[in-house]
Amino acid sequence: MAEFSKCSCLKPTKWLKGKVIGSGSFGSVHLAMDKATGGFFVLKSTDSEAGFKCLENEVEILENLDSPHIVKFIGKDLSFEANGGSLADVAEKFGGSLDEEVLVEKSN
Repeated sequence: MAEFSKCSCLKPTKWLKGKVIGSGSFGSVHLAMDKATGGFFVLKSTDSEAGFKCLENEVEILENLDSPHIVKFIGKDLSFEANGGSLADVAEKFGGSLDEEVLVEKSN
């Protein structure tokens, strides 16, 4: 059985998203692995605004709980996909870079 441990860093470049291990009304649950430590953790994700609001509420609650009977909250990482793909995809289509004005427009 895999050992679950505290994640050293929640930046996407520091962890790998694994297979879906569950889903609910507002998102999916994935097994994830911290690249630095090899430790496993659970990652929840959503692709809807309603799901995002539900996850925000869940995070707010879990951040304030400390019990051996409740899953330990270790952090959050937010990423958004722009229409037409990620900002990196858009930049690649336009020669590898975007100016600040375009980034602000695509981020909103």
